[in-house]
Amino acid sequence: MSKGQWLPPVEISEIMSFYNSPYYIGQEDDKNIIIYYRLPDKTIKYCTLSIDSGNLSSSISFLATNMPCIDISTLTDGTSGHLLYLAQGMFSTQLIYKGRNCDNLGKARIIWEGQYGRSCSLFTFENRLYVALFTKNDAFLIFSDENSSEFSIPKPFASSFSSSLTKSEYLSSCNSFPFNADEILINTQKLSFPIIDDICHSFSPPKSIKAAPVEKPQHNPLSDTDDYIKQLSSMNDQISQLSKTLSDRNEELASLSARWKNKYDVLLKENEVLKKQLSSQQPLPAPYGSNSDIIFVQSREL
Repeated sequence: MSKGQWLPPVEISEIMSFYNSPYYIGQEDDKNIIIYYRLPDKTIKYCTLSIDSGNLSSSISFLATNMPCIDISTLTDGTSGHLLYLAQGMFSTQLIYKGRNCDNLGKARIIWEGQYGRSCSLFTFENRLYVALFTKNDAFLIFSDENSSEFSIPKPFASSFSSSLTKSEYLSSCNSFPFNADEILINTQKLSFPIIDDICHSFSPPKSIKAAPVEKPQHNPLSDTDDYIKQLSSMNDQISQLSKTLSDRNEELASLSARWKNKYDVLLKENEVLKKQLSSQQPLPAPYGSNSDIIFVQSREL
């Protein structure tokens, strides 16, 4: 809508609906909205829609998986985006997380794997991500470090809850009315309890204490020059030694080649002499009274 007038509809793509919603949105700032949707090939993409002009940015692939979707949760915090994908595998249920900073996508990670996963919800508090995970019989909470690079081991946080849960998503950048994350309640039929206040104070890990800065030893550039000269001298000595060894081996090979050549020449001369001697000899006459041209002589040792 611009100046009270509805703009023409903008076609995004032919999408494939998620388990309980055709698409998800997140507010990047006061002028842009992020739209998360899924294609028929089960690739999840997102694009940016300008509220003022109605222009739609080019789509970017966020996550590709061939496993059926049980539930999904998205969270947009300024230029950062986070996605939870609860997928049903062949033998188990997997909870997949993937984040982005602007258009720089992180690596997809499996932060939970178990049985009978039903629903997941993602929210943030004090620079940490919190994941509420509901299975058929249990409810777990998983939290991240301040950089969202590591996630904790899932920990149960409810003893009983309703068998028919209704999940809601909220926009963290909504400033039109007073809203505080500490006021979020989860209704489990007869049990209602504030989980955010309890989690963020008694369950979140303590912040790591920064170590005192260690003074680095001053670097002396002259020592590098001395080391380089020593290394260069050592390499020159090695090259000289290798050159001398190579020269000695060449001399040995030349001596062996000359020796074998002399022997070869002597054998050639002896062969020529034998050929001349054989050619100068007369053939022996055949024995008297023999009608055979060839006489076979058989010798026998007694």
